[in-house]
Amino acid sequence: MVNIKELRKQINQGKIVVEAGTEKINMFLVANKKVKVIFNFEKFSGRDYFNIRQSGLNQVLCKALKKNGIAVGFSFSEVLNKEGFERSKLLGKMEQNVRFCKKYKVKMVFDNFTDGELVRDKVVLDAFAKVLGKN
Repeated sequence: MVNIKELRKQINQGKIVVEAGTEKINMFLVANKKVKVIFNFEKFSGRDYFNIRQSGLNQVLCKALKKNGIAVGFSFSEVLNKEGFERSKLLGKMEQNVRFCKKYKVKMVFDNFTDGELVRDKVVLDAFAKVLGKN
């Protein structure tokens, strides 16, 4: 887990695509205007309850993302690395975050967000976005 001091150092060095973290880290990232894309809000979202799905994104974060011009990223590689029930939970959380982004008019980016060689065609990423409900 990266702390705020390390994140500040990375952002000052020019890193503009950052992975989300805890709620405190997310608030720091959203307030920083140098950041352009924050991805994987679903990864650190917490425990789901019977009637409530914790997706890592809420109306407060969405309003701040819109105000600062920061896009929300959705990682296709995260979906590929999960199987079965875990994959369906992740897709549900992503779908909820897409609805938040559409409601509050936050920009969205659909990509792999990996340092490895996993590269997908634009057609596959467009289909991924369509499955999540981007339209």
